[in-house]
Amino acid sequence: MLLCFYDSNVEKKFQTVTYDQDEIDKMGFFEIFFGLLSDFKFWRFLLFSFILVGPKLVFSLLFFMLPKIVMQDYGEDAPFGLYITIAPVLIIIFLIIVSPLQANYDPYDLILAGTFIATLGPIPMFFGMNIVDFILFIICIAFAEALYSPMVNVFTFNFTKEGSEGTFLTLTDVPSYLTMAVTGIMGG
Repeated sequence: MLLCFYDSNVEKKFQTVTYDQDEIDKMGFFEIFFGLLSDFKFWRFLLFSFILVGPKLVFSLLFFMLPKIVMQDYGEDAPFGLYITIAPVLIIIFLIIVSPLQANYDPYDLILAGTFIATLGPIPMFFGMNIVDFILFIICIAFAEALYSPMVNVFTFNFTKEGSEGTFLTLTDVPSYLTMAVTGIMGG
């Protein structure tokens, strides 16, 4: 339904190519790899990615630790699957709500606001381990994730040089996978 209202003319300003595609196609793996390692923007982006690990840890807390907390308090018949299902549904709803913000505000400002909200997410659980506190936690991190997560990809292009956009875009998953490793140890 949304694609019916999509204006493809918006993309035309991004389709102008100002770099030599033939030169990029000739580059081998090692040239790309060492060019990346010698790029100052890559190291700034890597630092930015590691900063995002903290808020991503809060989000991963939902999937790795909340089931154990709920089972501990409510037994093995606790509906922790319901809590985990609520988060993606709320993220989709919040994405629809915040998409006008994403068009009107700087990606960095939205990332800052979203990560700040994400770090506040666990606060309701300090007041007790009950259903209301779990739901408040889920609402908070779902809103934060909807606010900042899509902007990470947009902000990534601020770090890239022409021709290496795809490389940097693939590196936007670094915080997610590093977070999975850390929360796996914490949750396990």
